[in-house]
Amino acid sequence: MFHYVILQNEKYIVIKPTMELSPDIDFWDYCDIFRQALSTFNDELNRFIMNDGSGVFFGCIHLP
Repeated sequence: MFHYVILQNEKYIVIKPTMELSPDIDFWDYCDIFRQALSTFNDELNRFIMNDGSGVFFGCIHLP
């Protein structure tokens, strides 16, 4: 199952999307889709900052 990870207040938070994901789309493509939709790259910090200010988009993980 697809989850994405954010860094928030020096803790890693694993979040499971609430929407149904299509099995036809590659795992890494989903990671890119979520990263682009939820965050914006900050050149000065060299990180993807969450658009809602909740933290830093860290990556994706596949959990059972």
